[in-house]
Amino acid sequence: MPQLLAHITSLTFHNIPVTLQDFENGSNPGYCHQNCFNYQKKYTDAEILRGWLENKCASLEYGYVLHSIIRHNNQLLDPTPFIVPSLRGNFAIDNSIIWNNKKEKDWEFEIPGIGTLPRKL
Repeated sequence: MPQLLAHITSLTFHNIPVTLQDFENGSNPGYCHQNCFNYQKKYTDAEILRGWLENKCASLEYGYVLHSIIRHNNQLLDPTPFIVPSLRGNFAIDNSIIWNNKKEKDWEFEIPGIGTLPRKL
C-alpha cells in the first residue's frame, strides 16, 4: 500500500461544505457511493466525484476513507450524513479512480497501475 498512500498524499484536500439536500430517496450514513448514485438518478445533471476523505478521529486506525461526493450546479456537496459531523475531514477529488460497474451497487473501485482499492487506508 505504500504506492497508494503516496498517491493519496499527493492530492489536494479541500473542505467540502456539508449540504444535506432535501432528498426524497433518503441518504444513509456509511453509504456514500449509494447516496450519490441515488442523488444522480434524481438529478441527472449531477456528477459523482470519487476521492478520499481524511480521517479526523485519532482513535481510528486509518487515515483515509474512499468516498464519493456530488458536483451539482457548480457546487460540491456531500449528500451523506455523518453520525458525528465534527469528524468529517477534508476531501480530495481523485480522477484516477475507476468504478468497476460490472453490476449496479457493486462498489468496487480501482486505480490503473495500483489495483483494487481498499475502503480505508
